[in-house]
Amino acid sequence: MKAAPKKKRPASKMTNGMAHPPFQEFQVKTLDELVTELEKSKPAGSLVEVTPIEEMHHTSCMQEMSTVVVHGDETGLLQRPDELVAVYQYCAACKSAVRIL
Repeated sequence: MKAAPKKKRPASKMTNGMAHPPFQEFQVKTLDELVTELEKSKPAGSLVEVTPIEEMHHTSCMQEMSTVVVHGDETGLLQRPDELVAVYQYCAACKSAVRIL
């Protein structure tokens, strides 16, 4: 007797509460637009922080990138690594972002 074929489930649009799948680059006009989008979709009680990082450059254009971290500590102090919800990188020159965690 053959087993019934498995039905494909639609891919979830949310990963750990965030709308973007990891490692997929997407277009965003501004860093503020990305932060606003993340503020709307973040889990309750989490915090969105932006940090420009001079040593990190986008491989496509070699321009400086900003890192956006979403974590579960309202105080802004990360107590444990498992409190991280998502980490994004944003390139203002290319107007693109990627979720890296």
